[in-house]
Amino acid sequence: MASGFRVIAHRGASASAPENTLVAFETAQAMGATEIELDIRLSRDGELFVFHDESLDQKTNLAGPVRTHTAATLHRAEIGSWYDRRHPDQENRFAGTCLTDLDAVFALFEEAFHYHIEIKEIDDALPPSVLQKLVRFGLRDRVTVSSFALRPLEQLHSLAPDLVTCLLVHDRPPGAKPPPEQTPREASSSTSKTLRQRHWMERAAAAGCRQVGLRAGSLTEISVPIAEALGLEVRGWGIRTESDLLEMRTRGAIGATVDWPDRALKCMQEARAAPGRSRRQRQP
Repeated sequence: MASGFRVIAHRGASASAPENTLVAFETAQAMGATEIELDIRLSRDGELFVFHDESLDQKTNLAGPVRTHTAATLHRAEIGSWYDRRHPDQENRFAGTCLTDLDAVFALFEEAFHYHIEIKEIDDALPPSVLQKLVRFGLRDRVTVSSFALRPLEQLHSLAPDLVTCLLVHDRPPGAKPPPEQTPREASSSTSKTLRQRHWMERAAAAGCRQVGLRAGSLTEISVPIAEALGLEVRGWGIRTESDLLEMRTRGAIGATVDWPDRALKCMQEARAAPGRSRRQRQP
């Protein structure tokens, strides 16, 4: 595991290359990133593909969910043109860049990264498939598995209690009931935010998770102490600016996912060099 604040390249260097592709991970590596985050879904024939959205329609030349297509078809799904349209001013052009599967990522990069694998579906076939890949490539100790749903993390903990898992937390995970302490009047209050976070942290700890992922802007001064009391580390997501990143660091998060690992690594280097900034001291 890396020491210090962990800069995790979100879907690779997704501000500089098509997200969740080999070129995005290669770009992150060239920028100095040692940790990457990627999303996985099952193909129709049971292969693990690296793709975020439920539907292929918006970002590729295919339509429908990933799981309605075979691996052979998904390997021809082109995502580079979508990226080029979104970044018309960038010099690099990526038309022709296609989706990849998890095997290709592991085979190319091996132990070059610590991998943060987000499970995007609640499917009982996914957790054992992920574990099989980790065993096959010898990467169990270089992976953290995350999800916004508890079920796949609970399944993984039962199959491999030593595997590091992370529950990602919205204000409330999709389909989940609010904690019993919450009332409508409390819905937008700081107290309610703390109660919701504590609720999901307790659920994460009970599921055997070692980490909880909190959105930038949702951390309070007591979020990390509550997590640590439950034996959990806090990892950030939804980082938009360097200020978000510094806020995560100063409040005690262990790291965060970012689309721009080059800027983030430089920001962390400068923060470490600045005198008088302790781990939980607010930035002036």
